[in-house]
Amino acid sequence: MESFDKICADITASTAVPLWDRDPSRDLSKGLNAVLAQHSKAKASASRDIGTALKDIPRMQATLDGIVKSNQTHMQSDRKALESSLSEAVSALQKGK
Repeated sequence: MESFDKICADITASTAVPLWDRDPSRDLSKGLNAVLAQHSKAKASASRDIGTALKDIPRMQATLDGIVKSNQTHMQSDRKALESSLSEAVSALQKGK
């Protein structure tokens, strides 16, 4: 999105006419048309950005679902390994008595 200063400079440049040829209503009209054109460009760009983001949501959700599932699998295998190690440690302690 263009900066406000750039838009103002564009408006000034688009209305640059020698003083003796100036028609205030024409200058205002050109300036307003330039502002409306910039606004339309910004609005279209924002709409494209929103559309792209909305299309990415299912892909991002699938990625997150995959991460969650992977973490759950790792946690289950870690838990089983921990339970097995604890069971072996308890057995070893009981045999040592």
